[in-house]
Amino acid sequence: MPLYVYEIVTADGSPGEQFEHYQSMAEEPLTKHPVTGQPVRRVLCAPAIGGKWSDGAMARSVADDKKLDRL
Repeated sequence: MPLYVYEIVTADGSPGEQFEHYQSMAEEPLTKHPVTGQPVRRVLCAPAIGGKWSDGAMARSVADDKKLDRL
């Protein structure tokens, strides 16, 4: 299930507190905060996709002293 980011809609239109919420892609977006009932809107974010060029993969492949000595 995807993790979505929502933010509370404030009266003056400024960005409010953000929170994350797991929900199915088939579910309708939240309109109210699940705990407080305040109005919310979904925030568009870049997806976190792992793979050959992800940050984690690059950190593992960075040359350390052992790899440099071997090469």
